[in-house]
Order: sequence, then structure tokens, then C-alpha cells
Amino acid sequence: MALDIVMSAPTAGQSAPEPELPHDFDHTHSDVSGGWLRAATFGAMDGLVSNTALIAGVAASAGAQTVVLSGVAGLLAGAFSMAMGEYTSVTTANEQIESEVGVERRAFRNFPQAERAELIGMLVEMGLTEATAKVASEEIHRDESAALNFHLSHELGVDPREKPS
Repeated sequence: MALDIVMSAPTAGQSAPEPELPHDFDHTHSDVSGGWLRAATFGAMDGLVSNTALIAGVAASAGAQTVVLSGVAGLLAGAFSMAMGEYTSVTTANEQIESEVGVERRAFRNFPQAERAELIGMLVEMGLTEATAKVASEEIHRDESAALNFHLSHELGVDPREKPS
């Protein structure tokens, strides 16, 4: 197993086994930034608890047909509510991202030197020397779209190319 190769230490007289793949390709990570698993878990638990409570309440005073009908109605109402809530949430998040892209784009056009200085500061904070940061800033700012994406991802933590859907 590839994990065993990476995790096991060589014994005396043995050299470390060579990994089968370069580091860039030897493992993947789940997307933990979007919150879809959290939202799905919350939605499932909300639906189970509210529908169980509805059915239990109706079952205490009604016949089987009414209980089933109430359960189905509660299920459909909950699903519709969650779908509309998710749609509204995603739409709002995308509108907010677009608004911030517009703010940053205007700053690029109105204050290009300030944006370059800001980028140099970010790169120095990341550990680059000021001279290297200046060269990198010039390279990044040659393409406005790439520079805009870099600023947005490092200033706001958003990638406008990967909006919620």
C-alpha cells in the first residue's frame, strides 16, 4: 500500500523505499472549504428531527392515513424550504463575490501602484525578500486577470473562478 511506503521507516541496512509517484500526485485532499458536507449533515438532521416530531404529534391523535399524509407533506415542505434556502444562500454568496471582484478591479484601474505595493507587502509577509517580491509583483501584474485573482484569493480568501453552485 502506498501509505505504508510513505509511513514506514527503513530498518538497519535497508534504504528507504522509493515512492511510486511524485509528491504532487501521491495524495489528494477533500474540498473542506465549501461547507457542503456541513450543510448536507445539517439539512438531513433538521429534516429527520422536524419530520419525526411532526409525525409523532399527528400520530398521537390521528389515524394511519393522516399520519402518512402529514409525514409526506412535512417531507415535501422541508425539502422545498431547504432548496430555497440553499438557492438564496448561494445566490447571495455569488453576488457578494462579484461585488468584491468589482471593488478590486476598480482599485486596479484607479490605483495600480498602490495595488502593486500591497502585493509586494503580501509577498514579503509570505517570506520573500523585498527585491524578489518586487520582481514577482511585476510578473503577476502583467496579466490583470491573474493579478486580480491573486489579490482576491490572498486578501479575501475567495477564488472568483470557483463560486458556490
